[in-house]
Parts: sequence; structure tokens; C-alpha cells
Amino acid sequence: MARKPTKPTREPAKRAASPKRPEAGTSAGAAALASTITAARKVTSLMKKRFDDLSAKMAIASRDEARGWDAYFEYMGEIMREKLWIAGGFDSARQWLESITDEPLRSLRRNVRVAESSSPDEQVKFTRSKITLALTLIDAQDQADAAKRGKPWEPSDEPPVIDWKALRYEVVRDGAKKKLSLAEITAPELQALIDKITKKPDPRDAEPTDTERALRAALDASDLGEVTIAQRDHRYTVAGARADQLEALGRALIEAARAVK
Repeated sequence: MARKPTKPTREPAKRAASPKRPEAGTSAGAAALASTITAARKVTSLMKKRFDDLSAKMAIASRDEARGWDAYFEYMGEIMREKLWIAGGFDSARQWLESITDEPLRSLRRNVRVAESSSPDEQVKFTRSKITLALTLIDAQDQADAAKRGKPWEPSDEPPVIDWKALRYEVVRDGAKKKLSLAEITAPELQALIDKITKKPDPRDAEPTDTERALRAALDASDLGEVTIAQRDHRYTVAGARADQLEALGRALIEAARAVK
């Protein structure tokens, strides 16, 4: 038997009636529309003012050969991040950039990241090229870590905050492992660290199977050392044989097949 409730049940509260939107054509509707238009114009006006201000600063920075590079790309980053190019009458960041420079979009984004993450003095000390490689290495590691967790990765639009002098890189130099600072490591060594993370495994570097070993031994024994073997997904490709070597190649393949039975 069901137990009787010990406390009186409460009646469900009635939902409050949603305020009705003012209908278009009414005085209230016209006032709301006018208010929305005014707010939109104000935002557009502020964006336009900021876009014009940053564009003017970019023009000044471009004429400063000593320290203008950093400022130029920092201002560019602000315009791109805040989408201020809209106020300039452009449909996209690419369209705006193409109107002011011939440099590829990828190079411009890279320069923006370098400028926003390092000072002019750091760019001189470590060089922009090594800072660019260091940023690429950080992205590659973040992407690899995300892949291990099974999560998608997207580069952040926010300027990275990095203590460049604190970074250390483990490399093999002169046969010994060493930890080097960004000032000490070379650009090729940085690139090698990037390649180690991003390079896909080459099937030719994999441990050869018994069949592949037998094929290689048979080819070598038949004086077909210049013929190459490639194995992928349990399929073997033999290439490089001349027409006068086909008979010897056929015998070598038969011998290899028998050897692995």
C-alpha cells in the first residue's frame, strides 16, 4: 500500500507570462527599433574610430626602420583579433590585408604572433626566425598532446605569453644530450625537434617482416641489389628491375616465397 505523504503537497507554481514584444508599427515597437539602430551605429562608429586610429599607427610604424616592425604587426594583430576590418568596409581579414600588402596571409599571421609574444629586444637577442620556430614547436607539441587525449586542437587567437629566456631544449650535439636555451640552440636543431613531432612514420623505416627479409636475401643472392622493395599493409612492391633482369627476378621471388612457407 502506498504511504500517505506526511506533508501537504504544494501546487506547482504558475509560470509568469512572458512580456510581449512590441509589435512593429506601434509606438513602442518604433522606439525599440530606433534604440537598436542607435546602439548599432554607436558600435560601428567606435569600431571605425579604432580601425582608423590603428591604421594610422601602422602607417607611422612602417616608416620606423629601427623598432617599427614590432609595433606594425602588433597593431595589425589588434585589428585582426577584434575584426575591426569590418568597420573599414572589408568583407574579410584577407581582403583587408591584400589591400595594404603583398605578403602572404600565412606570413603575416606568423609575424603578428612573433610581435605579440616578444619584445623588440628579444627579437634581436633570439632572432625572429628562431622565435618563429619556437612558436611552431609549441603549437606542434600542443597539437600532439590534444591528439593523444582524442580532442581537436585549434590555435588560439590570443597573444601567447612566453618567458623566452626560461625555455630549454633537449638536443643531441656532438654525440651527447644537452639542454640548450633559445639563444644557444640553432635554427636547424629547432626544426629537427619540430619534425620529430610532426613527421609521419615512414613505412620504409619500419622493422622488416620475415617475407621482406626473405625477398631482400633472394634479390641480393641473384645480383639484384639495385632492385627496391617496399612493404605496406601486407602488400609488397618490387621496383627498379631492368628488362634483362626479369627472369632472375622471377626466380628470386619464387625462392623467397618458398622460404617463408
